[in-house]
Amino acid sequence: MTRFFTLLANVFFPIRYLLAFICFASLFLIIYLLVFAPLELQSLYLTACLLSFLWCLVLFVLCHSFHGEVASKNSSTAESKPKLGFFRRIKKKLSKIFLWIYSVAFLALIIVSLHLTIKVLTL
Repeated sequence: MTRFFTLLANVFFPIRYLLAFICFASLFLIIYLLVFAPLELQSLYLTACLLSFLWCLVLFVLCHSFHGEVASKNSSTAESKPKLGFFRRIKKKLSKIFLWIYSVAFLALIIVSLHLTIKVLTL
């Protein structure tokens, strides 16, 4: 699962500045619409601004959380790396476990965002 998120983050990493700009622009537009705009403009543009802010923020966090090199399955780790000590193996296994837990939590965040997007758009 972490490999999939790493591949996806590597796809979106070149446009991370565009995602950050859209995220901040949406946030400022949301604040402007809530403070200064009449209800007619709020009903037209607030939903699109909220959804663009949500998805740009999710993709930006994805880019910076999972960006990196993708380890190939065919590479032999026993031949290329020296033998690790006991505590280094424990540290490596714990980091893999926590990265997997983070991946599951991020998957849950994406599913909740999709559900929220579908609910908002079908109102």
